[in-house]
Amino acid sequence: MFEKIKEILTKKDKKVENLISLLIILIITLICINYIMKDDSKEAEEEKHKGAVLASTTEVSSSELESRIENILSKIDGVGKVSVLLTYNEENLEGVVVVAEGVKDIDTRVDIISAIEVITGLGKHKIKVYEMKEYENEGGNYGEKD
Repeated sequence: MFEKIKEILTKKDKKVENLISLLIILIITLICINYIMKDDSKEAEEEKHKGAVLASTTEVSSSELESRIENILSKIDGVGKVSVLLTYNEENLEGVVVVAEGVKDIDTRVDIISAIEVITGLGKHKIKVYEMKEYENEGGNYGEKD
């Protein structure tokens, strides 16, 4: 076998030279592609790590985030009192339950869902909004029982 290869190489046939050149170019191209792919995966891993570091430095507790969401939602026109529950699965936000006054009005309900989508990045199917029960308290106001 090696003898045949030597014989082919010594003939200096143009077809063989072209074939060998093509083979060398192909090998170099494969090496370059492999090198580029490794660099891309390293960069992606570094970006992921940076994102995790950023998330851990800006991370707030669940109850603090719920309070912040309740605060912002209560400022929406027509909403009134609000309670928010965030649900997690292995430290990933899985869903949001909102109980609020004023959500019988469809525009208010849509505003709440839109705000939650923006705040959490969750889809509409993971956000549930319910009307808050009415309670009469001593002052004649309605809302949660004190």
